[in-house]
Amino acid sequence: MSGFRFSAVALLVGTFSFLTACGGGGGTSTTPPPPGATVSSVVVSPTSAVLLVNGTQQLQINANFSDRTVKDVTSVASYSSSDANIVTVSKSGMVTAIAPGKATVTASDEGKSASASITVTSSQASLKSISVSPQSVSLSVGSTRQLHATATYSDNSTSDVTGSATWTSSPSGIITINGGLVSGAGEGTATITATYSSMSATDSITVTAAKPPSGNANVTTFHYDNKRSGLNDNESILTPANVKPATFGKLFSLTVDGYVYAQPLYMSGLTINGAKHNVVFVSTEKNNVYAFDADNYNSGTPLWQTSLLKAGESPASGGNPSPYRGSSSTPVIDPVSNTMYVVTLQGTGSGNSFRLNAIDITTGNLIKSAPVTAQVTPAESSQSVNGVLTLSSGCVQRSALLLEGGTIFFGFSACGSGWLLSYDESTLNQKGVFAVAPNNDGNGEFKGAGGIWMGGGGPVGDGAGGIYVTTGNGPYNPATKAYGDSVLHFDSSLNLKDWFTPEDYGFMQCQDQDLSGGGVLMLPNGNLVAGGKSGKVFQLNSASLGQGVQTGNAAAITTLYPGDNLGLASYPYTCTSMDTTNPPNGQPYPTGTWNGRKTPYQLFGTPVYFNGSVFVGLTPGPIVELAIDNAGKLSLTNNSTKEKVLTGSLGTTPVISANNGSNAVLWMIDHGTPLQAGTPSAAILRAYNPADLSNELYDSSMTAGDSAGYGVKFSAPVVANGKVFIATGNDTRLANDSKGEIDVYGLR
Repeated sequence: MSGFRFSAVALLVGTFSFLTACGGGGGTSTTPPPPGATVSSVVVSPTSAVLLVNGTQQLQINANFSDRTVKDVTSVASYSSSDANIVTVSKSGMVTAIAPGKATVTASDEGKSASASITVTSSQASLKSISVSPQSVSLSVGSTRQLHATATYSDNSTSDVTGSATWTSSPSGIITINGGLVSGAGEGTATITATYSSMSATDSITVTAAKPPSGNANVTTFHYDNKRSGLNDNESILTPANVKPATFGKLFSLTVDGYVYAQPLYMSGLTINGAKHNVVFVSTEKNNVYAFDADNYNSGTPLWQTSLLKAGESPASGGNPSPYRGSSSTPVIDPVSNTMYVVTLQGTGSGNSFRLNAIDITTGNLIKSAPVTAQVTPAESSQSVNGVLTLSSGCVQRSALLLEGGTIFFGFSACGSGWLLSYDESTLNQKGVFAVAPNNDGNGEFKGAGGIWMGGGGPVGDGAGGIYVTTGNGPYNPATKAYGDSVLHFDSSLNLKDWFTPEDYGFMQCQDQDLSGGGVLMLPNGNLVAGGKSGKVFQLNSASLGQGVQTGNAAAITTLYPGDNLGLASYPYTCTSMDTTNPPNGQPYPTGTWNGRKTPYQLFGTPVYFNGSVFVGLTPGPIVELAIDNAGKLSLTNNSTKEKVLTGSLGTTPVISANNGSNAVLWMIDHGTPLQAGTPSAAILRAYNPADLSNELYDSSMTAGDSAGYGVKFSAPVVANGKVFIATGNDTRLANDSKGEIDVYGLR
């Protein structure tokens, strides 16, 4: 009787039970997840079944949790049938066929649901044939294609038996096939055979040489360009129509040695080892730099890998990030010379030091390197020796690198005065030094004296020699050349030209509201958009910042709180200085009582600009649109995401992909609870149409197998040539051998 449909169902159930008993279903466990883990998605098995009247089918429900564990929740899930006259479902997930027809059974757990399609027939129809689609497939080496097997019965009904069929191929070496998923392994033509319940069908697969890489997108710096716009307006593959679970998802993951806090970079059509590749570059906290083929997994093998540690050096032990601090900031690439510039922190027996490295991106070879110190005068730092200040390992080099006009710029924080340094690209000789608070050791938890943090963002270059940064908590007194909690404008030689300081800077210092908690964006008209831990957004004229504090922030084009329209309104607050300890060297912080406004959120990321609007992420809270009105001012809107990031996520930096202003998709990483912020959870890649943020197009928790690695604070997605790349953690151990992960998403 093996040719009858009820036997097919019995085979489905039997196969399923075998997988469950053997643990072959992909890591299912009955062990409860750690406290605090939440359900990110549920998966039902099987997803479809054909039953005779009075026949039964047991469903199994697996819940995917935020900590990347999987638990069998069949016994606790809730069930419903779309038509109880056709099928019913018990509290334990047992489906019973009542009458001929089709119905959907939905299983839910903790607000997440999945469904199975059930077809009921009244006759004992026999299996007549099976077929495979699509037919005569062509693909290139390294690419994949999903095939489907369909069973047709004597009553002309059909069912999808892809997962139940046995798949084979001949000859060997041309393709691999698993569950109907074909991967090109070598050039040639192979025949695949799908066998189900004694019947077979064949298909022809032709594999050609790997296609030359397509696309021309280059992502050579943080947030796409020197104005930190966050916009890739040359994305012709990904659109709101195809970014959905049915057609878009995770393609593969790449594992690297050390956690990744820097944004990945990307180059199209780069020749490495004699062949052209689209390449994604990754730098880690263990001072390893990798180049991977961006389109093909290649068993996870990099095109090249380089350690920037020299003989006798080791990764520097870290507190935050932990366990190592190495390459924390986003590097920068010169696409003309094919050179990447990376700042690293490394340790020796005599202590730690920073270094600027130049790497050939076609080979991974180190071209040159230079120690990162500050050539200063005694007025800038009394701790210098013969005019050279060695930046201690307590310093944090978190802000991304900027390459503008042949000069490399980057900032430091958490080492007394904040510092902005510049280096000649060709020689790596230091060209400029600026101390945000000269001869001030800082105080407070992070030794604040105007540190340049920028939430992982980087200095802005306007293309005409102007450089812009924000500074964090610290003294403000132009008479002593101290510029804490300010927006600073420099020329290319790091001469301070202009600055903006909020009138409530004393309140900001009292409340630990670093303006440099977030990044800076320059709009196409030259306006600057900046915001930080105060939750306040400043729109500024970069050509006229006001040179200091002005009543009512008169130098600002506009000042607003982006949550005011969303039930997250700012409110008055009085603060008494939380830290009255004078620094051992330098100007005391102001003390006393300060009046200002607080918000139930903060700003940690860099905003993105698109088609006359700015999109900014609130923490905790949603992504919200700020529209530019007819007067050229940012204004509040109600366009925001329903999904909100958590308090401990430390923000999100959105980016937008579009094609000449159309087919836009806004992308963001929801870090959940990132590494070192509690019990880590899986990061979630989310996608929206920026015109209507209330409807989520896709997120990586929607589909089993799309889950990303663990969240890493400040990291931002990269979208290029139809792929999305996000940096995550491969484990949560914070151990010497901990691994980072690059998750790659695209069209399935």
